[in-house]
Amino acid sequence: MLLLTLFLSVSFASECVPNNTDCSFYLCLEKEKKCGYRGFPLRYGYRFCQYFEGMETYSEKLNTWLSDTRICLQEKLKANDYSCQYMFYNSIQDHVSCYEDSGYCALDKGERRIVRRKILRELLDAPIYIVKNAVTFLRKACR
Repeated sequence: MLLLTLFLSVSFASECVPNNTDCSFYLCLEKEKKCGYRGFPLRYGYRFCQYFEGMETYSEKLNTWLSDTRICLQEKLKANDYSCQYMFYNSIQDHVSCYEDSGYCALDKGERRIVRRKILRELLDAPIYIVKNAVTFLRKACR
């Protein structure tokens, strides 16, 4: 009976399901990985996801990009099964590809400006390699 209980709790713990409608995936990932408050799932994944949910009133094109980017980022985290130690660094690479693949450059200049401002404002307390990658992407994107 104890083995069955342990097996069921492990199988349920790894059932975090990416979705494009909310940020609950990151809370589930935190329960599974236990990275802590300063770990990626809570400090950046969930926080940024919620922060970007507030942008869903600007335009239909921006809403679609946000939804596509949200599911892309969550799917990459699930597929790659990063450890807490490597989640920050590896997920930044995922952000660049998800932003591009979801059509960042198809957004108009005003929409891209809104995204840039949101990203840069939230990166004020991020590790330097995250800031550097974000700034590099934003400078080179769509040229």
